[in-house]
Parts: sequence; structure tokens; C-alpha cells
Amino acid sequence: MDNKYLEFLTRVQAADESERPALLLEFSLAQLSPKIRAAVEAAAIPHFFDKHFLNALLADSLTEAEFQELTQLSFIEAYPKDSFFNVHEKTRLLLLDKLWKENPDNYREISQRAFQYCQQQDQESTTWRIETLYHQVIAEPEIGVDELYETARKWNNPPNFAYDKIEVLTRTLHEHIDDNRLNTLGKHTVLYWEGVIDSIYSRPFDAKTKLQQINLTLETRDYLKANCLWRLGNVHLNLSELREARGQYEQALPIFRQIGKKLGEANCLKRLGDIHLRLSELGKAQGLYEQALSIFHLIGAKLGEANCLQGLGDAHLSLSELVETQGLYEQALLIYRLIGAKRGETQCLRSLGDVYLRLSELEEARRLYEQTLSTFRLIGEKIGEANCLLGLGEVCLKQTELERAEKLIKDAQCIYQAIHEPVGQTDSLKMLGLLAIQTGEYASAQNYFEQAQQQFKKIANQEGIAETLEAFAELHTAQNHPDTARDYWQQAIALYEKLGMSKRADKCRQKI
Repeated sequence: MDNKYLEFLTRVQAADESERPALLLEFSLAQLSPKIRAAVEAAAIPHFFDKHFLNALLADSLTEAEFQELTQLSFIEAYPKDSFFNVHEKTRLLLLDKLWKENPDNYREISQRAFQYCQQQDQESTTWRIETLYHQVIAEPEIGVDELYETARKWNNPPNFAYDKIEVLTRTLHEHIDDNRLNTLGKHTVLYWEGVIDSIYSRPFDAKTKLQQINLTLETRDYLKANCLWRLGNVHLNLSELREARGQYEQALPIFRQIGKKLGEANCLKRLGDIHLRLSELGKAQGLYEQALSIFHLIGAKLGEANCLQGLGDAHLSLSELVETQGLYEQALLIYRLIGAKRGETQCLRSLGDVYLRLSELEEARRLYEQTLSTFRLIGEKIGEANCLLGLGEVCLKQTELERAEKLIKDAQCIYQAIHEPVGQTDSLKMLGLLAIQTGEYASAQNYFEQAQQQFKKIANQEGIAETLEAFAELHTAQNHPDTARDYWQQAIALYEKLGMSKRADKCRQKI
């Protein structure tokens, strides 16, 4: 046996298990000619290549025969794109690690050539656009990071809403973070857009983790600093961490104002309105929505206008002002459709289902919930899916389809738990309690309402607390405890009056 093989085997046997793949790769590369070896190393930098792409990366181009020799190597495989190849993923990662550690300048030079080649390809193609940015952030870090941010922003905004593209983009660029190839601003940009997508796809804890990794004391771009604070506020809001959410928005607001970003200013005002809505401070919520709406209208931000109209509709719904609510939702719906905002359109249709439910037009409510449920599932909007299931559960409860109601409510509850959505989880407990009243399981109903009351207090949801007091009153009415029921009705009335929800208080009075 040749001495070099014996030496290699001895090194492999003596090496730690984690070191053996790199040794095997080193040995394989040593068997190649210098020209083919250089080509293999260059081929590892892009995610795919053909002869033209690879030769654009090399100082010494390959002939057709040499390219065929390269593609016959065991770690080169056909790429799922016509006539392209790629280095096997495990081998590629080893090569990239080796190249970056041993000669980062050469890595950057090859990345520059890769960027120049990709830039000449169709930038409307998602594949080529992502590959271009992947190389540009290494070749031209400052310009590349700005291009990365703007591309993700374009895909995120109307009329694109191309969240799937952003997710592929950030997953691809995260390779550079894993191997410490990105500068601080580049790392922050990737983490920011990862946090955005995690939020959109109802992964709040993942979003929080990503956004909190951004070191704002090192971030020099005020627009990204403010947007990061705003996005983190959204995560806290979705988790019903209202104090933390308000703190983030109140930090972001003056930055947006200082740099003249009216859109960011309006977004902060709108979200602060959402917090006051959650706290049942409806006058403050409406005032903030009106402020935000005027700014959105001034700058022509149609999506923001629609979101504010929907927020105002939510406030009127809490006040049981159903005519006003329906009008506002329908105005928002027209705008969502005009700009192609499918997510907003679907949310608005589901909210209209809530109006018809309050009006006891149960078949129309059912139709809207079923229509929007399909869409939410199609676009992967888990919270919307759960809200539709809960709405359908309430429709079935009112129509005494009790078995189906139970399944729908529990299906919604499972989703709320999976995405850590506390308001929905608590509403589900309240609904299961109302179901238990209808089935005569009064002890279970009492338990569900006690859990719901405790959770509503924990998340400072005053409207939910009042609704739970109503539920306790219904329970004691069903058990023929009129004095206890009256006490709960009076507590609910007092709280509704305190919250400015006089119509809901009057409805309770009718039941005493």
C-alpha cells in the first residue's frame, strides 16, 4: 500500500469523529490537478453552477472536457434546475468553512465575480435575485446590505406580500451568519427580516428571539432601529405583553418622527391604538386610530388606511355599535381588495362574520367564517384559522349543534396554544364553559369560567373580564340561583359602564 494512503489512514484513525469529514475532503482534493481543485473550491461558493457560471469565477477557465471531469466527481450532483450542478451540501459547507478561514480575501474575490455574473441574469427571477444578494453582501457589504433590505421590503409590501420569497431569502443569507461571514449591519438585516416572517407566520417566540439578537446600540441605521423596535412591539402585543409592547412603540415613535418617516410614525400610533383597544380604553384607541388614519391618508398608504378603518370598526364592535362597525369594515374591505391585500381582506371578512354573529344572522356569519377559514389555511395564517374555528363554534353553539361546536372550539384552542395566543386561548375557555352550561355540566362550566377570569385578569383584558361575569350570571341562572346571578349581572353592568360600553350594560339589565 502506498505510503501516502497509510499516512492518511493513520491520521483518520487518530482523528476525532468530528474531524474525519474534513480529512476525507482534504485527501480527495489532493488527488485532483491544481486547476480542477481550484474549480471545485470556486464551485462551492454559489449554490448552483453551469460551465458559464463557473468559468466566470475562475482565473483559468475550464475546457469542456475539464468541466465534464469536474461534474463526474462523487460530491458534484445535478441541481434541480436545468443543466445546472451543485456541490453536495455537506462537502460544500466544509469547503466554505475552509476557504473563509484560510483565505477570506480570495473568498471575497470569488464572491465579487459571482455577484457580477448573477447581476447580469434575470433579477425578476426569485432564484437569481436571491443568489445575487447572497454574493453581494460579501463582495460589497454596505451596498449589498442596503439592497437586501430594499428587496425584502419590496416583497413584503403591497401589492406583492411575497412572504415565501422573504423566508427563502433570509434562510439562504443565514448561511453567512452561521459561519460569521456577515458584518454587524448585514447580520442585523437578516435577523430583522427573519423576525418579520416569524411574526407573520405566527411564530412569536422565534420572532422575539431573532429581533432581540439585534444589538441596537451597534445599529447605525435609524430606520432599521425604529422598525426593529416597532416589530418587537408587535410581537409583545401578539403575546398580550402590553406594557412591553407600549414601551417598544414609544421608543420607536420619536425616532420615526426625527428621521421624517411618516409611515413609521403612523404605524406606531395605530399599534398604540391597538394596545388601548386591548385594555378596553376605547376613547383613547379611537383617537389614536384617527391620528394614524389622517397620516396614512396624507401619504397615500392605503394598507395603513384600511388597517385603521378596521381598528375603528373593532372599537365600535366592542361598543355594540353594529351599524357603524359594519360600515367601517366594508370601507376597509374595499381598500384591501383594491390593493390586493389578501390577508387584510380575509381578516376583514372574518370580522364581518363577527358582526353578523352579534346580529344573530347566523347563516351569514357561518358563510363568512367558512369562506375565510379556507383562505387562512391556504395562506398559512394560523391565528386567522383559529379565530374562524372559534366563530364557527359559537354559531354551532347558538344553533345547538353541540358536538360540532365542541370540536370546533377545541380545534381553535389547540391552535391558539400552539402559537401562544393568550386572548384566543382564554376566549376558548369561556366558550367551553358556555357549552358546558348547555350540556348541564355546571361544575365544568364553573371551572372553565374561573380559568378564563383568571387569564383575562392576567392579560388586563377588561372586556373579557366583563364577558366572563356575564357567563357566570348565565351559569347561575341555569342553576336557578337568581340572587347570585343578579349579583354577577350587576358586576358586569358596572364594569361595562366604567368602560363606556353602555349598550352592553343595557343588554345585561334586560336579563335581570
